[in-house]
Amino acid sequence: WVYSSNGVVVFEVFSHTSCGSTACDTNAHDACLDDGVGGGGDQIINKLTDPCASEIFDQIKNGGLISAVSVTGTEFSKSILDLLNRSQKYDFVIFNSSNISENGKTTTRVFNQNTGKYDVKIELSNNYLNQATQLSIVRTIIHESIHAYLLHEQYTNSTGDLYQDLTKYAFSNGYAQGNQLHHEFMPQFIDAIAYSLWSWDMAYGSKGQIPLSYMKDLAWGGMTSFRNPDGTIEYYDSFKANFPDQLDKNRIEKNIKNESDGNNSAKSKKCS
Repeated sequence: WVYSSNGVVVFEVFSHTSCGSTACDTNAHDACLDDGVGGGGDQIINKLTDPCASEIFDQIKNGGLISAVSVTGTEFSKSILDLLNRSQKYDFVIFNSSNISENGKTTTRVFNQNTGKYDVKIELSNNYLNQATQLSIVRTIIHESIHAYLLHEQYTNSTGDLYQDLTKYAFSNGYAQGNQLHHEFMPQFIDAIAYSLWSWDMAYGSKGQIPLSYMKDLAWGGMTSFRNPDGTIEYYDSFKANFPDQLDKNRIEKNIKNESDGNNSAKSKKCS
């Protein structure tokens, strides 16, 4: 990350990697963020070999989630609507592997020797895909796509409103670590994520059997807590500010974990 003011570089943050998975905390969250270098193109490449995850990704990409957000009457900023609508207009490659311990990870600007271009990559864990519910997988894909979109805006539209808002947010709150910055900034999209989950579930999942309030809990996945270098678990500031009551925090983390683990308390179904 490079932050500047009036064209002058103020500070830079490189090679940050942190996560909220079972490798990092007790809540089985996802959303690791790695940095790279380079440029970009304008394709979406679905390299998911897991049939269920691949189908879910295509449903999200082609499923008109914006209409579900718009009809609610809730006032979302243009940047949020663009965030969901333009997720199919920027470079990213989504694939699954057994090489990561976290649920999902986003890497930006990695050079692809085969195409001669730079790719934004979203990687999903095979272990996670094997145990998670479909709704959890939807949420993880949306969450990681937001990471990719924010990074895309950084490199292709640094004068745009979204990136400028992100930069101001970093300065005003003193967030110098990129992964933390994303997870503190992204809660402004919670309603949009929740309505997108609700929209997918109406079309492909329970057909409305899961309440919107549950979707709003799930939308916090990856944005509740993180592990410090000393091993201690700490809540993100945004999560603490939105939920000062510990009972609310516990409920949200439990619901997220139930869906991530695909246990008997989950409301959504597993792929198989």
